Amino acid sequence: MERLLGLDYVTVKNNLNTWFRIWRAVFGVTYIIGVCMFVYDFFKIGKEPVTVKQPATI
Repeated sequence: MERLLGLDYVTVKNNLNTWFRIWRAVFGVTYIIGVCMFVYDFFKIGKEPVTVKQPATI
């Protein structure tokens, strides 16, 4: 396919590798942010008072 388009295989491979690294970096950063949020919430549990809503009276 690369030869039909007149592209060099190394260039195509390098371009795909670059996009793969960018994609992996985006997912890696969002994963780390999610883990940090989970750890923060996990250790915050029980530290602040829980507000209990009173049921509505009819």
